[in-house]
Amino acid sequence: EYNRHFRFDDNVTLDCTATNFTAEPGLAGSHVYGASIQALATAAQMRGYAVAWLERCFDLFLVREDLVCPGSHLPDLEPFRGFTAHNGGCSDPWGWFAVAAPRHEQRHRLLDLSRPYGAARLRAAVS
Repeated sequence: EYNRHFRFDDNVTLDCTATNFTAEPGLAGSHVYGASIQALATAAQMRGYAVAWLERCFDLFLVREDLVCPGSHLPDLEPFRGFTAHNGGCSDPWGWFAVAAPRHEQRHRLLDLSRPYGAARLRAAVS
């Protein structure tokens, strides 16, 4: 399951190794949890998996790369751009249910895999 509250282009995940990481009671109900679509796809690719499909606002399905039939691999995730809570993409009963965490908490608790430090941390975790 991916975090619907991150934007489609966000490549972020919860950084459980952050210094003094604890599940802050003040963050309960905030959007600081889980991982974005792009972060899950990035981590999956580094581990030999491919995104097979997404369920709108909920799940991302992975298949081992060597089991994907020739010609059936998704070329990119662009068809799923509207599958986040941004821009009304989640019309289910849950819609937008989280509140934005303060910026300093986001910077402290989220790892941006599109930045060199985040990518290096992910590569180290896979090694």
